[in-house]
Amino acid sequence: MIIYFLIFPIITIFYIFPIRNYINRRKFFVSLSFLFLTIVAVFRASTVGADVPTYEGLFVQLLSGESTGHGNTPIYNLYSQLVGKVSAQPLAITIANSIVICVLMAVFIYYSEVNPFYATLLFVGMYFYADSLNGARQYIAIALVLNAFLFLLKRKWIWYISLTLIAIGVHATAIVSLIYIPIVLIRWTLKKSIIFIGSLVVLGLLYLKIIDIFVKIFPRYSFYITGDGYENVQTIGTVSQGKIPVSYTHLTLPTN
Repeated sequence: MIIYFLIFPIITIFYIFPIRNYINRRKFFVSLSFLFLTIVAVFRASTVGADVPTYEGLFVQLLSGESTGHGNTPIYNLYSQLVGKVSAQPLAITIANSIVICVLMAVFIYYSEVNPFYATLLFVGMYFYADSLNGARQYIAIALVLNAFLFLLKRKWIWYISLTLIAIGVHATAIVSLIYIPIVLIRWTLKKSIIFIGSLVVLGLLYLKIIDIFVKIFPRYSFYITGDGYENVQTIGTVSQGKIPVSYTHLTLPTN
């Protein structure tokens, strides 16, 4: 537990660490910081976050050929199958998710024109890193969207669209990436800015209705709204509408 309190000072040490001129300071800091964050994420307990045991249970079900009934997305399922080729143990998907999220965030921060130290502190300090330990699929999708945004800024449309489609294939809510297009392409004036901000306010007021429409279009995500459980996973209680599996003993691991 104490390791989480040491993240800030350790990252700070990485940033102020004296290095020679022939070493890329930005690359050194980002690589070392996210290697550290990856190690922390990989070696955490599966009980960190209510959704982690759920993901692990779904991973086992997918490999055993059972229908999970919820949260099926093509890219994430394919990715899970690939992870299963390496190891069929439930912990394997948690380790893989941790590595993918940290690598994608490291790439985004490295190639962004921002101070990597401040960006990394914000990623950790604003709870994004801690939250990624729980909602792994959402954070893989959002990390892909962030990297897609970098391509959009450079008008590299094929890469932007490709990464966005992959992100949607991981988690459907990645479709919010489309809002980047007008933000980047519009030549902003005071009038346009006021209209845009006003539109966001209206959308915020209509949030619940929008969610209701979204759930009707994508009924599988009603789980996050209603708290309905996974039929094939034994659960006790809920935390943030995420079920907590008691065990995986009733699930059959694939033998090959």
